[in-house]
Amino acid sequence: MFYEAITTGQRNFSRHIEYKSIDFTKLSSIIPAFRARIEEWYILPAKELANDWHNAFSVLALDCLLIDAMGKYCYAAPGGSVRFIDYLETEIPKFGDALAHPIRFTGRVSPHNSMELRTAAQVIYYAYRCPILHEAHIFPFAGVLPETNIFRNEPSGKAKYSDKTDCPAFYLNPVNLLSVLVPAFHSSTANLLDSDTTGCRLSEPGLQPPHDRNKSRCIAQPLRQEHPRSSFRNGQ
Repeated sequence: MFYEAITTGQRNFSRHIEYKSIDFTKLSSIIPAFRARIEEWYILPAKELANDWHNAFSVLALDCLLIDAMGKYCYAAPGGSVRFIDYLETEIPKFGDALAHPIRFTGRVSPHNSMELRTAAQVIYYAYRCPILHEAHIFPFAGVLPETNIFRNEPSGKAKYSDKTDCPAFYLNPVNLLSVLVPAFHSSTANLLDSDTTGCRLSEPGLQPPHDRNKSRCIAQPLRQEHPRSSFRNGQ
């Protein structure tokens, strides 16, 4: 890391928490401050915007930022697609289920090196997150609609491949996505253990562990180097 924050004086870590009030040697002090910061930066603005469907695109951008942040902070390491996709598929298992209609995807960097998007988490990263945050749009096969469920995958309907064959469609409801991201955020932050405690006591009193702690990725553990489903990157 090239920079170190100045934590003295009246400098805020989040709206109501100053840097000097945080003991950065203890997760039991860091996690509540971190939770407050993430809520104020991403969750509360997204909830406010979600009151009007016309703000759905902006809600989706904040959804993606929240997933990005949690995917990286849970591992305490930088990273791109691996962190984002793995966080979604692990914390919200339905995003890791095989799609009924996988989507053949070709990136701009190497148009001849296509891959297949096989899960909702992969589609959200490549078709929504990356183009929204870098280019302010989504891919033609992707849609933002007030779906009853979080997402819907259809065999066709929005785009065709360059060979004129039907491309499967994917429709996403950002407001419903937010509704599952918030409890996932609370579960994963609650499951970050304080390294100076014994046993499995949580870092903050009164918090309950997720229903299956062994499946949560937000635990001190060796950093995985490769996504378990990474074979899709090579079109396999």
